[in-house]
Amino acid sequence: MKVRHLVSVIAAMILVVAMCLVASSPAFRIRYHLYRIQAVEDEIYAEPSGVSPEGLVGYGSQELFDKRDHHRDRLVELEYYFHQTYVMENLPVSSDEVSTALWKRVQASFPDSKLPTMQYPGNVIEVWDIPSRRETWDRFVEKYNVSDFEAKFMADE
Repeated sequence: MKVRHLVSVIAAMILVVAMCLVASSPAFRIRYHLYRIQAVEDEIYAEPSGVSPEGLVGYGSQELFDKRDHHRDRLVELEYYFHQTYVMENLPVSSDEVSTALWKRVQASFPDSKLPTMQYPGNVIEVWDIPSRRETWDRFVEKYNVSDFEAKFMADE
């Protein structure tokens, strides 16, 4: 009976150690944080949290955005995402039209990327994306961070 009990205890300990090793592996942690980001975003965008007097629709709460940001930042630490801030200093003085046109180009160029943000005024684009797309982001900024943005890219709008 003692041998059987000892074998059960050793097997349980081996199982706990194996589970800890799997849970601490980078691949498992990446999948966990990606899953949590998606779950939080599903909650954020499930239904609008309100509409401003200007007609802008709000989603989620600051608490939910903080949770998403926590998991996003863990993915940067695990080197699944890179984080880059692009200051579009060559653009003309910030205007709603220029910022809107730039943001439309971000969305059109990176339609599957959920994590870029843009600060206005200032036209600062903050990006969290997979490392293989860093050069694409760099080329995007090089193309659109120009003083004649309006003449080149907004003439037809």
